[in-house]
Order: sequence, then C-alpha cells, then structure tokens
Amino acid sequence: MPATQRYRPEEVLTWTRIENEVRTQRRVQFKQYLTGSGQAIVTFGHSAEGVAQRHTVPLEQLSRPQAPEMPWFLPARIEPPKPPTPLTEGEVAERFAARRETLAQAHDEAKAARDAVAYAKELVERARKEFETARSTLLVLTSGTKPTCKTLRRRSAAASPPRSRLKTATTEDTLSVGPR
Repeated sequence: MPATQRYRPEEVLTWTRIENEVRTQRRVQFKQYLTGSGQAIVTFGHSAEGVAQRHTVPLEQLSRPQAPEMPWFLPARIEPPKPPTPLTEGEVAERFAARRETLAQAHDEAKAARDAVAYAKELVERARKEFETARSTLLVLTSGTKPTCKTLRRRSAAASPPRSRLKTATTEDTLSVGPR
C-alpha cells in the first residue's frame, strides 16, 4: 500500500464495492489495519443495541471522499478572486515616501498660488490708487482749466487775424493778410 494512502484511525472514508451488479458507495469510519492481509476494519451503521457494526474490507475498496462531480447542466464553479497579498514594510515605506513628496509639491504649488494671489491683490490696490490719483488730478485740471480754456480762446482769437481776412490761393493768386 502506498504511503499516501495511509489512513488514520477514526478517519471517514468511502467504501466502494459492487453488490448485485450495482456499484454502491458508503461512508465508513476507519478503525484499524489487519496486518499482512491487505484488509482493514471499518464501522458502518449500528446494531439493534446501538453498537457500531464492524466490517472487514479490502483496502482497494477504500478511498478518501472526493468532491462530487458537477452535473453537466450546472455551470462550472466560480472561485472568488484571491485577496491581494499584503505589502511589505519596504513597499509601504516607498509608497509613503512618494505620497509625502507629492504632498510637499502640492504645498509648494499652493504657496506659489497664494503668493501670486497676494501679488495680484497688491497690484490691483496699486492700480486703484493710481487710478484715483489720476482721476482726482484730471478733475482738478478740468475744473480749473475751463475758464482758462475760454480765456486762451479769446486771446488766440485776438492775436490771430480773423478768418474772414484769410483767403486761399484758389480764390486769389496771392495770399493777402491784413485790412483791405
């Protein structure tokens, strides 16, 4: 008998034999080997007194129970996927280091963005102040120069010849300036 077929006492086995041209299978409990005969003692069923009935069985008829064959009309068994293997400490440390580096880069980018926003706010404030200064200066200049503009117009009109005195070369061959 091969070493892989060694049965232990109290092990549940399948006893397969042919009875009246019909193959029968029974679940039996192995008790012990009969030395030198190639047979074993198994128990199956109980007597009227409740004692397990002992049978002597050839070792060729004993086997370990097998999973039943699936009927042809049922699909094959679907095995769930195996869970992932846990990471080693080195792999975890590598992942943490990579995540920390990414986080540090994100913090640097956020700081740069905050600095850009602060610079933009400062630039807007400076532009607002410049705009207000220019606007107030323009208001002062325009309010103070309106009479000055009228005065300048009067002075320039008085200093220059009247428009009626100017004649173009098309109407006369010469340009005459002065009274007629």
